[in-house]
Amino acid sequence: MSAHDTGHDRLDSGPLQEKRSTDSARLPSTSYRSHKKTLSGQNGLPAPLPDSMSTSKVAIIFATALLGAAWLYIDPLARWRSSTRFATYVADDWVNDMQLERLLEKRILENIGPVVGAGSGLVIASPSVGQGAEPNYYYTWTRDSALTFSSLIPNFYSLNNTDSPTDGPDILLREPLFRAYVESQSKIQAAPNPSGDLKTGGLNEPKFNVNGSAFNGNWGRPQRDGPALRAITVLKYANFLLDRGYPADIQYLRQWIYNPKRLKSVGPALKNDLEEVAHGWFKRGFDLWEEVDGYHLFNLLVSRRALWEGQALASRLEDKEAASYYGLQAQRIGDNLSQFWEGEKLYWKSSLASLNPGDTVGLNFPQRGWHDCSLPLSIIHARSETQSPGNLTSLSFAPSDADVLASLRAFALSFEGLYRVNGQKKWTESWNLGRYREDVYDGQGTSKANPWYLCTYSFAHSLHLAYKDLSESGSITVTKSSRDFWGDVIQSSEVKAGDEWKQGDGAYDRAMRELLDLGDRYLSRGRYVMRANGDRMSEQYGRENFRATGARDLTWSYASLLEAIRLRRTLV
Repeated sequence: MSAHDTGHDRLDSGPLQEKRSTDSARLPSTSYRSHKKTLSGQNGLPAPLPDSMSTSKVAIIFATALLGAAWLYIDPLARWRSSTRFATYVADDWVNDMQLERLLEKRILENIGPVVGAGSGLVIASPSVGQGAEPNYYYTWTRDSALTFSSLIPNFYSLNNTDSPTDGPDILLREPLFRAYVESQSKIQAAPNPSGDLKTGGLNEPKFNVNGSAFNGNWGRPQRDGPALRAITVLKYANFLLDRGYPADIQYLRQWIYNPKRLKSVGPALKNDLEEVAHGWFKRGFDLWEEVDGYHLFNLLVSRRALWEGQALASRLEDKEAASYYGLQAQRIGDNLSQFWEGEKLYWKSSLASLNPGDTVGLNFPQRGWHDCSLPLSIIHARSETQSPGNLTSLSFAPSDADVLASLRAFALSFEGLYRVNGQKKWTESWNLGRYREDVYDGQGTSKANPWYLCTYSFAHSLHLAYKDLSESGSITVTKSSRDFWGDVIQSSEVKAGDEWKQGDGAYDRAMRELLDLGDRYLSRGRYVMRANGDRMSEQYGRENFRATGARDLTWSYASLLEAIRLRRTLV
């Protein structure tokens, strides 16, 4: 899921074992049965033929219908065009459907122990266990687990201040599950593994067996986003406990989450992670796709967020020295981010071989464009809930930032002409998106990669976050970076750098309407494919035919849609 590495593009590690494979689920075909009613009588019996209709004419009609049905099955683009026009399948029709939200939550909960045979509170990436053509994703990943629990319990921050008769009880009923997650992570932290132990880098170990024991096989390790993402998720609960303030809450906090009197020790999972991030963010590691060893924008951005929010929590707990150190390291991360900006081509690169200019390390770094699905994921998960862009003294990476919008456009355009299922559409009509253009992991092995649900959804989510920011600011400033983005969005060649659009004028209103619709089109694109696959989501779906491939029932796929629709529901 984190895409679990096939071993290509690896620099420092030995060969990784292969994983992943095709799900056998098929798209529902258009068949003779779908046309049966037109030539049937009562009770499904054949209707009498009209006197004027000869047997030969009937044969021609049936042959034509069968050929048409076969063509629709063979050609997914014909299926797409023959279905109810996609443009009418808009987010407004389904995004407020609470049954869908409950379905997504059900699919996620089915992948959390002990229900699925894993340890209590442990999230499996997928129930695919490697039998037959299936890949083996029956492990627990630090990254996936953190993002999953973040999607399940999104609003701890406001729970103590809500009068909602439904939100509060719903979250409180899940509090034991969240505690099981926290305690499972604490136990995992204490176990030695191939990356080290609690005090020597073991927190950067990416995956474990479903009973919480170490996975000792070859892998792309270390992965430095894991501790940061876990910290971000647990920080929500830590602040909730402090706000609620019962003595038992404070006791639990100090035992399992954060103890100001300790640095790294068995028990307080959040404190351990913050110390690991603060003292290790500048070290090399693998990307979230587990393929490339180097320095990665996603890893640094989520590390910075964890440290900013960790600073605020440490201050609340009067851990002043730690608060100061976390803030300083967050600032230093921000000072290094500009190295990822490709100034001539106007986009954020996903990875670098080194953070030190002139460093000869990484001469064998993969040759890629570095347009990557980690970009929209960075926009979503590096966005702080306690630190606004105005509070940051270094680059904010806000969703509505001109350079971020330019990078989103560049990422989408990198898939131009790649997947047959996208047809001849423009990127603003919505495309199915994958990890990156040069990707060769197809869900089974190495050939031609496919679109990923979580990449298509995260792109929509990022556009909606930009819309939210711009709605709150009430203005849009077009820059050299964002000119082409806005020109494409409003379908105008008249957009130029320096344009200022204010809330209430025609240009602003049009741009905002088109931006919201663009996000909706991408959101509906993924949802359409999910429905075509029986309301289940694998890791990938076919670049030729939309069919499920890769690990089945990927937890991260469900979590990504769940978060996206919750945001969309708040937008007007």
